[in-house]
Amino acid sequence: AFVLVTGPEPESLRQAEDFLDRLRGFDLPLAGLVANRVRCWPEGATEPALHDLTEPRAALARAFAEGGESPGDAKVSAHATLQMLERYAQRVRRDEATLRVLQTRAEALDCFLRAIPESDADIHDLRGLEKIGRFVVDPESRDPAAWTKR
Repeated sequence: AFVLVTGPEPESLRQAEDFLDRLRGFDLPLAGLVANRVRCWPEGATEPALHDLTEPRAALARAFAEGGESPGDAKVSAHATLQMLERYAQRVRRDEATLRVLQTRAEALDCFLRAIPESDADIHDLRGLEKIGRFVVDPESRDPAAWTKR
């Protein structure tokens, strides 16, 4: 049986959908789907409210200034930090939507779905592969936020 690995990006999802259709066309068995490098909030945290950033921006600017930056640089750093947070939040939302699509497809195909959270480091050794392997074989590892707990 096949296990199809895909990423959360739209093009990767499209390619996975095409490959699933080909597998089905050839009547080949599918054991499961693995979504690799899924972005999630650390430790299961929820998405921060990003609609009014006036207070957080000011607090960050104060923190940067206390760290030795000039007031002007501190404001620029705070703004850039919050922009980066918003871009990450967009990617988390996109990845969550991808997982919903894949979960629907996995249920229809009667196979498993596992989400491998994006790691903060390159996976290049047996220890890293062992962590990934636990996500694939452990049926309780559906929550990508669990990555940071292992």
